Amino acid sequence: MTSPMGDDLVFEQLLLRLEPALSDTTQRYMQLRLKLVKYFAWKTGQDPELHADEAIVRLLKTVTAGQEILSTRKNLPLCTARKV
Repeated sequence: MTSPMGDDLVFEQLLLRLEPALSDTTQRYMQLRLKLVKYFAWKTGQDPELHADEAIVRLLKTVTAGQEILSTRKNLPLCTARKV
């Protein structure tokens, strides 16, 4: 799986942190994206896939900028999604 921002190692580590029960990076990414698509379909009803992708990119920007993430594993993606 290739990172949308080009840093594959950070991307893989982030996905492992968010979806540790799944066995590979592609499955982790698809699960995270599905959760975000469902959230945006419920919240806005418009372009949930686009918003999910934007939330993932913002999350990666936060991590690659070196900002400490204090949210728990389960609410981290939704904390980011609320800002999209």
